Amino acid sequence: MTHLSWRSSRTGSFAAKALDGLAQVLHAAVLLTVPFTSVPLIGRLTRGSPVSPLALVPAGILAVLWLMPTWRRCCKVPVLAWPLLAFLGWAMVSSALGVFHELYPFREQTLWQRELRGVGTLLLGVFFYVSLALFAMESEDLTRSIRLVTASALPALLWGSVQAYWIVQGELPPARFQSWHRMLSLREVSFLRVTGVAFEPSWFANQLVVLYLPLWGAALLTGRSALRRGKSPILETLLFGWGLVLLYLTFSRIGWLSAMGVLGGVALWLAAKGSGLRRSGSLSRGRFRALLRLGAVLLVLALLAGALVYLGSRVDRRIAQILQADYLSVLREEDEPLISLANRLAYAERVMYWSVGLRTFSLHPFTGVGLGNTGFRFPEVLPAFGYNLPEMLYILEGSMGFPNPKSLWVRLLAETGIVGFVLFVGWLLVLAMAFSRPLRGNFGQGDLRRIVLLAALLSLGAMVFEGFSLDTFALPQIWVLPALGTGAALSAGVGEGAVFGE
Repeated sequence: MTHLSWRSSRTGSFAAKALDGLAQVLHAAVLLTVPFTSVPLIGRLTRGSPVSPLALVPAGILAVLWLMPTWRRCCKVPVLAWPLLAFLGWAMVSSALGVFHELYPFREQTLWQRELRGVGTLLLGVFFYVSLALFAMESEDLTRSIRLVTASALPALLWGSVQAYWIVQGELPPARFQSWHRMLSLREVSFLRVTGVAFEPSWFANQLVVLYLPLWGAALLTGRSALRRGKSPILETLLFGWGLVLLYLTFSRIGWLSAMGVLGGVALWLAAKGSGLRRSGSLSRGRFRALLRLGAVLLVLALLAGALVYLGSRVDRRIAQILQADYLSVLREEDEPLISLANRLAYAERVMYWSVGLRTFSLHPFTGVGLGNTGFRFPEVLPAFGYNLPEMLYILEGSMGFPNPKSLWVRLLAETGIVGFVLFVGWLLVLAMAFSRPLRGNFGQGDLRRIVLLAALLSLGAMVFEGFSLDTFALPQIWVLPALGTGAALSAGVGEGAVFGE
């Protein structure tokens, strides 16, 4: 079975070779522009939306000039993409059914405007995934993609390091630095947290934990470089350490949690694998030592997490509240203890967004309200506690943007119902099973696919945590490693089959 691949359209003619050359340039441009999430020029086209990725431009050209003609000729779709395409179809159905839900205009937004934006961002994300996967099915193209991804990290790391210098110095950066940053992002640079070239610190942290750190971390775990075949991962080690420092300086709580969660999972898996705990038998002396080793890993992770929180509390008020909150008194005395505790930890606003999404889901559990439409239910389902929070009042009064669930998992439930949630999560599980091959030792130690599949698996683990903070499909970084992992899996014979085609 021959899958859809960008090489499959080559006919040897001058026009075909020119098209292939242009496709390679556009593909490189997509990967190199991944960190630029909110470029002012693109923001004008998206009417000021913070999700304005620069990669949208080369991706759009690539879709028109290359993918559509190639798809029409070949029409081969890998099995690994089936659940995602099914989710896309269901999301369109649930959005079309939104007209029957009596969703009235809110904040000068209409139903068709929100659905057009919601479906458009999903289509953009699916295209990122499909196009990048097709460019990763050949060994030389996979190598090229990995090098382009690493190259894309350099401007973000360098610009973030300049920001870190001023943060460490405790000084305001010069005005010209601010003006330069405004050429790269719709929002001004933060004086207390590193943002890289992204819209805000949490977005930069998301880039690190779902894309760059998993890629470099996988090279460290395998002991082989993905950039220099057959060599030790010296460069990846330096980049990994650099990225960790900047991740800490983002002071992104969800970014820290994502990194610690994935790191903890990897550490426990390695400890269990090396100890022989997964083999049957009685609790021998060796197994007792293995349990002690696992306990030591857990203790080290707990100490590391505590050190992060303590150090972060010295410079970030939100993190300091984690140590200062009187948890017992809140749980005993407050009428709504969990929400009150979230308020003490400067997280109540996020809980309100989640609550609005979950209450919207309870009203439309099967189909959801359609992509982008959760905000229309905001005045109706906002919990009473929300009226004590200034941010919620600003939304009701029209001083802030259109509300959204602030969580991918809550958004899936609220806007596509339980069917859409199962389809999307099912797709992630299918990918996780396909990417787990390197953990079973099916590839040689120096096989690039082993590194890429392990990196993609780590990325999926980080996405589980990050899904509680970000809810957009249009940020390209969340699609890159799943796409490259898909290409690597297909080249290894995983996911044979096609949806369309002869």
